[in-house]
Amino acid sequence: MLRSLRVQIAVTALCLASITGASLYSLAAKDEVLEIKDTIDAKKDRINSIKKQADAYRNEIAKKEAEQASLSNQIAILENKSAATELDIQALNQEIESTITDIGLLEGQIEIKTSEMSRKKALVSELVRNIRESDGTSTLEILLNNDTFSEFFDRVERMRDIEERTFEAVHDLKGLRDDMLVRKQKADSKRVTLDNQRAELQGLKTTLDDEQIAKSQLMQQTAMSEQKFQALLADIRDEQMATEAQVRRLEGSLKDVLKKNDDTIGGGTLLSWPVSSRVITVVFHDPTYPFRRLFEHSGLDLATPQGTPVHAAAPGYVGTAKLGTTMYGNYIVLIHSGGISTLYAHISRMVVKPDTYVERGDVIGYSGGTPGTPGAGLSTGPHLHFEARSNGVPQNPLNFLVAN
Repeated sequence: MLRSLRVQIAVTALCLASITGASLYSLAAKDEVLEIKDTIDAKKDRINSIKKQADAYRNEIAKKEAEQASLSNQIAILENKSAATELDIQALNQEIESTITDIGLLEGQIEIKTSEMSRKKALVSELVRNIRESDGTSTLEILLNNDTFSEFFDRVERMRDIEERTFEAVHDLKGLRDDMLVRKQKADSKRVTLDNQRAELQGLKTTLDDEQIAKSQLMQQTAMSEQKFQALLADIRDEQMATEAQVRRLEGSLKDVLKKNDDTIGGGTLLSWPVSSRVITVVFHDPTYPFRRLFEHSGLDLATPQGTPVHAAAPGYVGTAKLGTTMYGNYIVLIHSGGISTLYAHISRMVVKPDTYVERGDVIGYSGGTPGTPGAGLSTGPHLHFEARSNGVPQNPLNFLVAN
């Protein structure tokens, strides 16, 4: 019996020593963790530096926008926008790399914690087994199997110490588990952040492409002539004013007809999406719109391939189906009940004629917008420009659009 108890105490002592050593496993990775954190900090410093450079370009844009519109001024704005966007892309790439590093660090820490938990579970189990085995030995047996009272008290004290350390080990194990769960939650949150950053990066790349195409378009349409630029600017403003006046006139002339057919038209102020795409590349009055210095973006740009069928957003009359080359390119205006009208621009092919009635969902034309193609107008890529107007004044189409 004496030999059995000595073996139990020896095994228990080894277990306790192993538990203490388990924490050294995580300490061994401390230098590597610190090195990774230094890398992350360096990336953050680089990100801040890049953002400061981008802000400098934006300050220059603000100065140029405060000046009188000119060709050189507008090209400078577009060039500064492109430079700022390129820096935004660089900064976001650094942020993505930092997020990936963060995730890797958390996953490494989770792996270490999991390994520590596995070892401590096994060691605690061994401690508990030894305690249970020792519980089968009475105090009298321990007393009889020891030569002196000193040995007896020493062994009793050891068993009490083992029980206390077992309790501490179980408490540590729970702490490891809780810490691992927190790190897992952080890693999951970082993965969501990474997905959002990658989506934002794709959006920035699209923005950069649009800005560069906008500059190219402007240079082509003006042939780098200030006189031609001012003429283009005048044409754009004239077109805006003429379109607004025409819509108001058509709304007035068709008011009685629309009212008469109101039972058939029904709910003309509720607009269906004109194309299947829900991808909005430029919003209403978008502050990042490349041509904002020339004119306000008064609708939504819906990304859709060249030649996509365009549907009437609501029942009404075709007020305009016009061929154009400036801002809108080819465009169609529909007049609906309730003082609402819709405009569809950059149309590559029209299939309706003025003064004809269309039902909701009828195909009225096909989308365009690819630079250099018929009816594209001032466009940076294939899309449908869609406007909603109330009494001739452009409104945010999202306030009217509903699911088809």
